[in-house]
Amino acid sequence: MYVKLVEALCNEHNIPLIKVADKKIIGEWCGLCKYDKEGKARKVVGCSCAVVKDYGNEEQGKQVLQQYFDSKK
Repeated sequence: MYVKLVEALCNEHNIPLIKVADKKIIGEWCGLCKYDKEGKARKVVGCSCAVVKDYGNEEQGKQVLQQYFDSKK
């Protein structure tokens, strides 16, 4: 039910949506993990949904997301 609700709300408001296979991927993207000495993510906490409201000053991250969304149109 939760997945369908989020998808429906995104569709209704024309908000781009990225789906992933594992909730731990989103958790790592959001920084919900610890990194070991080699820089690998450890103890990743799963996250079912995340929202980007402000891209900040990092233009590269915004460009990557925009390219992904443009390719899905």
